[in-house]
Amino acid sequence: MKNQEIFRNFTFTDDYVFCSILTENPHICKRIAELATGRKIKEIVKIQAQKSIKKTKDGRGVRFDVVFEDDESNIYDIEMQKLKRGDIPKRARYYQSMLDLDSLGKGKDKTYTKLKNGYIIFICDFDLFGKGDYRYVAKTMVVGHPDCDYDDGSRKVFLNTHYTKEDMDPELKAFLDYLKTGFIASDFVLELEDIKNKLLDDAERRSEFMTLQETYAMYLEEGREEGREEGRKEGRKEGRKEGREEGRKEGIAEGELRKVFSLFTKGKLTKTDAVEESGLTEAEFDHNLEEYRQTHTI
Repeated sequence: MKNQEIFRNFTFTDDYVFCSILTENPHICKRIAELATGRKIKEIVKIQAQKSIKKTKDGRGVRFDVVFEDDESNIYDIEMQKLKRGDIPKRARYYQSMLDLDSLGKGKDKTYTKLKNGYIIFICDFDLFGKGDYRYVAKTMVVGHPDCDYDDGSRKVFLNTHYTKEDMDPELKAFLDYLKTGFIASDFVLELEDIKNKLLDDAERRSEFMTLQETYAMYLEEGREEGREEGRKEGRKEGRKEGREEGRKEGIAEGELRKVFSLFTKGKLTKTDAVEESGLTEAEFDHNLEEYRQTHTI
């Protein structure tokens, strides 16, 4: 019952809804990308949700929210970012590098000219740079010579729902206001709301979400049991009451974290939910996740 209530109260910005709507409705995905980048897109030729790319020997990689390619071979990654964190610019850089590796493929001919132009788009429910702009666009340039043409084909776009400067496309304004307040002020936003409501009213989708949550709960309980067993073994080895208690607690925590990291890296748990379940701060979560990836093939 609790999971059903959670599902019914989802908004467009929640990971499950966001990824589902964009991948199942390419015209919505296309329009959001157009609003974010300010450029027209003729057609989407390939779209994926929760796309995972693993390119390093130790299994490190990245899982994108929504990735698509247009008819001109430009690649777009759209990320919904609800939590403010200081590493977003470097995450954008990393995401672009992983898309670059993926676009080169596994063949021998890895000519750099074949790298596709990329747009990394973060839709932020906060002002990342604190300047009040509704959109920030970052690109590579030659320091001291802004007139030099240095275009490496990559753009990082950060939308801001907490803008203070309102000189923008009315449809973009309506979209950002909808994300922040739920207010409907355009036909496009009205369509978004209708699609979202139909998804949340769909019994099959609700069942799918609940199954994912139940699977996660099962894995989490398995992690607890593994932790308890490790704790008991550690406690017996130490032969002291303090050792048993410390081992039990550490074992349970470690087992739970392993399951949370496993579910997250397999795309079965959103970043927001994973951080919440881990009981860590987001910075601690990222640090421990990095250690997990160094010792696990995912």
